Amino acid sequence: MGVHVWAEICADCPFRSRCCQSEKGHARTINTDDKESLRQEMNRKMVTASAQSIYKQRKVIVEPVFGQIKNSGFRGFSVRGKEKVAGEFAMVCAVQRLPITLKTLQNKKKYSKLS
Repeated sequence: MGVHVWAEICADCPFRSRCCQSEKGHARTINTDDKESLRQEMNRKMVTASAQSIYKQRKVIVEPVFGQIKNSGFRGFSVRGKEKVAGEFAMVCAVQRLPITLKTLQNKKKYSKLS
C-alpha cells in the first residue's frame, strides 16, 4: 500500500530537496500498511489533554512492572499462538507477583502471632 504525491505538489514544496531524492525527478511514494489509519487516529487522540493525563498514569502503574519483568531475564515468548502466549505471560506475571505474595503471607503470619 502506498501514497503517491502528485509531482506538481512536490515541485512547489520548500522541502523537496530533503524529501524527493529520486534521480529521475519522480514524486515521493510513501509505503504504509493497513494499520496506518489506526496509528493516525491514535496520534490525534493522544494530543488531547485527557489522553495525556491518562497516559501519564501508565508510567507509574504499568511500566515499572514491565521493566522488572525484562530485568529478570524475560525477553520474548518461547511458544506460538495467542492462547499459548497468553498462558506463558500469565506464568511470567505469577512469578513476578510471587515475592509480593510471599511477603504478604509472612506478614499475616507475623501479625497473627501478635493477636
